[in-house]
Amino acid sequence: MMPFLVVISINAGLTVGSWEIIIALILICCNSFLKRQRPEILGLLTAFITGIGIDMRLFLLNNLITPELWYSKVVCFGIGLVVIGLGTATYLHTNFAPILVDQLTLIIQKLTRTNIFFSRTFIYLVFLISAMILDQLGLELY
Repeated sequence: MMPFLVVISINAGLTVGSWEIIIALILICCNSFLKRQRPEILGLLTAFITGIGIDMRLFLLNNLITPELWYSKVVCFGIGLVVIGLGTATYLHTNFAPILVDQLTLIIQKLTRTNIFFSRTFIYLVFLISAMILDQLGLELY
């Protein structure tokens, strides 16, 4: 989903984190429609935290950390991998708030009677193709 957010941010303005929150609102509506239930607004809290985290990272670290050498890139990658792992573990163990893409995956799995791999791949392909289309449209506008 991140490439989609970056492309839409470049072509339509706003920050990547802002688009994370906007897409979360859209996903809340889609999930609610597909499940035929009330919208789960608590998922928006996760999107706000993620969106603010993305923007803080891009704003603070892009100017401070610019790894040039291969080993500094590996170190940054390793640190990022550990931080993402800790964040994911914290999220899974606390059962904090739903991640909207995960909910959509389960909804599509249930509706299509397929496995999670198919559902998640389908969602990511939709985001990837959307990013490619938006990128092409954005290049033609300039």
